Amino acid sequence: MMGMGNLGPDGRRRQRLVAGIIVAAMLLAAGAVLFSGVF
Repeated sequence: MMGMGNLGPDGRRRQRLVAGIIVAAMLLAAGAVLFSGVF
């Protein structure tokens, strides 16, 4: 992971953005698995 060292407000915002992207990717993967299982 890049930018884990700086713990300023900008670094925290980037960390939250990265966490949101990871959660969205996991939800997309789970949805794809469910859709492939249903259809």
